[in-house]
Amino acid sequence: MNATFTAADAAIRHLAPAQGLTTALGSLLRWLLPSQARPVMVRKVARGQTLVIERPQGQRVVCVKGTLWVTQDNDDSDYVLEMSRSFITTRNDRVLVHAMNDAWVRVGPRPGPKSSQRAWATALAASRD
Repeated sequence: MNATFTAADAAIRHLAPAQGLTTALGSLLRWLLPSQARPVMVRKVARGQTLVIERPQGQRVVCVKGTLWVTQDNDDSDYVLEMSRSFITTRNDRVLVHAMNDAWVRVGPRPGPKSSQRAWATALAASRD
């Protein structure tokens, strides 16, 4: 099973539970927010499932638990992430995250200066509610 995700989706679902509003708000937020301002998403990815991340530039993909295979369009390299390892996207080419076993993945802005790290931690805490 494939799931398409942009990092703004977590906030969109929290802010707008109605399907029509979720779609409209999602389109607006994806257009307005630069990738560094997008919220953090933490998600379980079942064994064999592939998560598709569109427009990922500046995002950090972290393996929270399990083992993930990560590849980015137009990149000759593939990456295997085990617990606490990460992959930072540098381009806007689509990223595929495939669970080699049941895993948890966190996708969010690449940490920067201390103020950005605090904002990232706050977004992560909010996503757990």
